[in-house]
Amino acid sequence: MAAPTTTPAVETPAGPRFFYGWVIVAVSFLAQFGGTIAGMYGLTVMLVPMSEDLGWSRTSIVGANIPASIIAALAAPFLGRISDRFGSRVPMALSGVVGGLSIMAIAGVHSIWVYYLIFGVVNGITRPMIQVIGISAGVAEWFQRRRAQAAGMVSLGIPIAGFVGVPLAQFLVINVGWRATWFVLGALLIVLVGIPAAIFWRPRPEAMGLLPDGDVAPPPLAPGEIAAPRAVEAHRGRFGVHRTMEDWEPREAMRTRAFWVLTLVLPVIALAGPAFMTHIIAFFISRGLTPQSAAFASTSFIIGTFVARFLWAWLSDRLHIQYCYVAMGTIATLGTALVLYSPTITLAYIAVLIFGIAAGGMLQLKLQIWPDYFGRANIATLRGYSAPFDLIGGVGGPFFAAWIYDLTQSYNTAFLVFAILSGASTLAMLLLGGAPSRRPDAAV
Repeated sequence: MAAPTTTPAVETPAGPRFFYGWVIVAVSFLAQFGGTIAGMYGLTVMLVPMSEDLGWSRTSIVGANIPASIIAALAAPFLGRISDRFGSRVPMALSGVVGGLSIMAIAGVHSIWVYYLIFGVVNGITRPMIQVIGISAGVAEWFQRRRAQAAGMVSLGIPIAGFVGVPLAQFLVINVGWRATWFVLGALLIVLVGIPAAIFWRPRPEAMGLLPDGDVAPPPLAPGEIAAPRAVEAHRGRFGVHRTMEDWEPREAMRTRAFWVLTLVLPVIALAGPAFMTHIIAFFISRGLTPQSAAFASTSFIIGTFVARFLWAWLSDRLHIQYCYVAMGTIATLGTALVLYSPTITLAYIAVLIFGIAAGGMLQLKLQIWPDYFGRANIATLRGYSAPFDLIGGVGGPFFAAWIYDLTQSYNTAFLVFAILSGASTLAMLLLGGAPSRRPDAAV
């Protein structure tokens, strides 16, 4: 009797055809673009004029992120489970609309408590879906082989928001004031996030009769044929690119060392990034530049983050993502230290550019590493459990920098602490990181 033949479990498309996953990438890009303009870069530009007009300290203005992060941390696990069970479409759309309305409402604040209620509570509820859960689920569910490319395209929303958002917000503040600027930014969030998510977002590709990456199913098996099993893990490149094809259950994943390294260490590596984004203009003003020149100078950081998208997408397709994180953390540490000790403004611009190259990989690599390690099926739930640490870390950096500035009238101590923490967490990633395995002899 002849031995049965095998047929591949998945084939790549025979010719070019449109894959709906790229629509998910586009919507995720708009979420990053709109959310960054309305949130981080908006606060970057508005920090000084709000402080001067309202008489509030920078610590109190940035401090609204603390209740926002607490609310987001409480909401994230619930939103993650909802997204895995029912899909991300409705939560993403509602987050975009409610978040936009809350940003618009800041235009009318006169009391610090009203500002905290709007920015710290209402806006905080919307953050997990826009910043973490929705885009993480979209990239993970729709892509495997092309995940680095998809993550790079989504994360481009942040530097492009910087190119567009900072000059736009600065122009509006100068010409119509900070209040009208907040109103415009809130409307943009609704148009760029809420509406596209409601119209175009779709669940996993299998629900549309598709497969990840636009692959097509093989023809029906002939008599005597058996399907070849898909590889559990894909390894290629000198240092072994790891992409699991298995789907880990949340409780199973949370028992691994890798889950807690990703949850606790990665936010520390990224701690300085939001601080730079929030305080970069104020930093350059403190170094003697005019507000217009400071806004222009901040483009060196944005250029670095833009270039980084292509660099990290190329590297992560050839190098184990753990080592990509080590490289990114090393560059971030170097860039932060150089900003502190640059004797001239020109060298400070170069240092910020270097840091931007690292910061540009923070979101992109995070979008890849979770599904690379734990699969596609439960990524929203896993990111919902880890998101509180991301969001608290994202708030902690800007708040700490503002607090140090209000105490010392300088950002130097804050950035020195960021450099030390970045270096330590990078070392921890090198020593403790690694992909989990279900093999009995593997340490988890």
